[in-house]
Amino acid sequence: MTNALRKLGHAARNRYAHAGAGLTALVVAGSASASDTSAAESAIAAIETEASTMISAAWPVVTTIVAGLVGIKLFKKFANRAS
Repeated sequence: MTNALRKLGHAARNRYAHAGAGLTALVVAGSASASDTSAAESAIAAIETEASTMISAAWPVVTTIVAGLVGIKLFKKFANRAS
């Protein structure tokens, strides 16, 4: 074999070795994080509760703003027709 073919084979072996090491790291990380699912589920539940509280607090503000904008638009429309 020529040097070019040897280098190509060596590069391919290195590439596969790196890919195998990366895959192993992902598998180990995935199995380690599988034990923390209860903590993640409780955190997501807390976020959902907080978001629900914020949304319910925002509805009165949103309805007031929409009603005000509709009122202004109607006032302008009727004011322009009257003049």
